[in-house]
Amino acid sequence: MTELLTATDLEQWSERNDSREHLPTLVRRLILAVAAPETLRMPAAEAVGLPGLDGEVTSPSGAPPFLPFGRSVWELGTGRDPEDKAQRDYRKRVDGSTRDERAGVVFVFVTSRRWPGAQRWVDRRTEDGDGWAGIRVVDAEDLAAWLALCPGVHRWLASEQLGWDPHGVIGLRDWYRNWAERTRPAIPAALLLAGRDDRVRSLRDRLRAKPVEQVVASASRDESVAFVAASLMAEPPQDVSIVSRQMSDSPVDRAGGSEDPLGAVDDTELGELVGPPIAEEGDAAMGLARTTGAPAGLEALLERALVVEDMRAWRRVAAHESPMVLVPVFAEPEIGDGLRAGHHVVLPRAGRPADDRLPRLHRHLAREAWIAAGLDHDRADEYGRAARRSLASLRRRIGRPGWLRQPRWASDATANLLAPLLLAGAWADDVQGDLEALQSLTDRGWRATARDLSTLTSGEDAPLLLRDRRWEFADPVDAWDALNHALTAEDLDAFQSLAPGVLGESDPASGLTARERIAGWLSETGAPRRRHSSTLRRGMATTAVILGAVVGDRELPGGVTGQQRASRVVRELLQDANAARWHAVADLLPRLRPREWCTTCP
Repeated sequence: MTELLTATDLEQWSERNDSREHLPTLVRRLILAVAAPETLRMPAAEAVGLPGLDGEVTSPSGAPPFLPFGRSVWELGTGRDPEDKAQRDYRKRVDGSTRDERAGVVFVFVTSRRWPGAQRWVDRRTEDGDGWAGIRVVDAEDLAAWLALCPGVHRWLASEQLGWDPHGVIGLRDWYRNWAERTRPAIPAALLLAGRDDRVRSLRDRLRAKPVEQVVASASRDESVAFVAASLMAEPPQDVSIVSRQMSDSPVDRAGGSEDPLGAVDDTELGELVGPPIAEEGDAAMGLARTTGAPAGLEALLERALVVEDMRAWRRVAAHESPMVLVPVFAEPEIGDGLRAGHHVVLPRAGRPADDRLPRLHRHLAREAWIAAGLDHDRADEYGRAARRSLASLRRRIGRPGWLRQPRWASDATANLLAPLLLAGAWADDVQGDLEALQSLTDRGWRATARDLSTLTSGEDAPLLLRDRRWEFADPVDAWDALNHALTAEDLDAFQSLAPGVLGESDPASGLTARERIAGWLSETGAPRRRHSSTLRRGMATTAVILGAVVGDRELPGGVTGQQRASRVVRELLQDANAARWHAVADLLPRLRPREWCTTCP
């Protein structure tokens, strides 16, 4: 953590033209860091020139010695002659109000300059007997002392206003902004809350109660921290048409069974997976202004919430007397020190699927959050689907160049393991035909492959999802971006040879009568099914679309473009197709959509 700011630092800051715009922000954040006022008005930035008071606060408890209890009016200045500014503002407020209006109200003047004669000025104004409940001055020395009690605000002023490079602690609000703005458009706070209303209420209730330790677990530690921040910044998005429905996942399909609407392909629309996002950088999709709507009382909690990055900083902030919300992001923090000092401790974790993790984001509500952040419906729907599947993958896809690292599984032996499986896209490990197809693609048996994949379905930023023995890539497009370098010409040849047979396999039950189907279901062997599961067929159809529409005219190993590879598969699948073949692929045609990317297909 950086050294403490001094009154001299604040004097130097006051020489900057923008200090006048940001002093109200500083005072507002300091107030919220020590109290939860009933009302708080403190216009900042371009609003500083508006007529009227610089600030009004109502705080039943106050926060001595800086924030008076009850109602107070505030005037602020950064000029070199604080006494002249204070006198002019004081006279204006006295002349513009009645004695009855001033009764019970404290007048506060804040200057970012040193003012040695401040107390004499207060004494003279008190002798004037203008009817104020009190008169106070907060100068640069007082602000420096106030900042020392508020590490998050201190860090904000030091780093963002003074250009220092503090380490070890950052305000939760500022951490979220840095995290969110690594993508374009930035991640709106409400997105983190989509379909997680119960968890939001639980977190807020516990932060308002007696200080305790609580764990927030999700697919990654960063997502857990972002959820905590968003819970204090925004309200969960709502969609009147769906909020009354039961929000639960459908079971993943069995081979030959029903399709899972949340499955590998259904959650991935490929028509517009590439191309620049619509929202411009200036939209600051932070959307903190657009997506907020959390109760005003939460802002005080947010201002006192700190992300602590190392043990040294932890020991320092844990000793603060003002109660805070501490979010450690390093291993083995001394939790007891924080709790004994009266701080809440929130532990962000990357949990396994079996842990009590945050529920997956709700697709439709995630779409609403993106729409509120300024995206059009189609792009919002695409991003909502992708966020539900893997927020980390979506962030990589829309990340600013150089800001987000490639995942660890995209390098070395792991990439070589995953790349040929990427061509399958999804599969069922209890369907023999699928295992044979995988062996054709990987040139190795399933038992060895499954052993190596066991660590890639859980933990932070896992590339694979495994449910009910159905495997799928969390985000096929993101996986293609990360793994295509590990593909060989032989891998692609194997896919091109295998795909038409898998995609065009006839359904042996299609010609049966209802009576015959029922008899088959009741028999020991069951109704006749395809050798390959619908999971694999959907997965390989997705691969064909990615090759044709996403990879497109980019050349792959072997000197053939992605579109050429996909076109060859579709031509072999549909060229001179008879009625039986068209019937066999009917369920895949809406997914393949060859006319959108294949100019030589039938």
